[in-house]
Amino acid sequence: PKETEAMLWENGFLGYGDSETLFHTIFWIIGINFGLRGGQEHRDLSMENFRLETADNGEQVLVYRETVSKTYRGGLDHRNIEPHTARAFQNR
Repeated sequence: PKETEAMLWENGFLGYGDSETLFHTIFWIIGINFGLRGGQEHRDLSMENFRLETADNGEQVLVYRETVSKTYRGGLDHRNIEPHTARAFQNR
């Protein structure tokens, strides 16, 4: 995917020059960093899925926790299943 991402940046599909390109960039970055697979997972995102934490080493970490997905619907049937959680550490 590094080659794919480089190609997307080089050809202007990713960037921040206009709202549509910025939207594609955010969609790509969230999908890559937090392992979102389908469009529905992206459409179901809300601010409640994310929180900013401080790691033991003092770095800021953006934590994603799914609320509903194809394999995790919540409710009684999934009471013993942990929802998908991912962390993205800040770059320095």
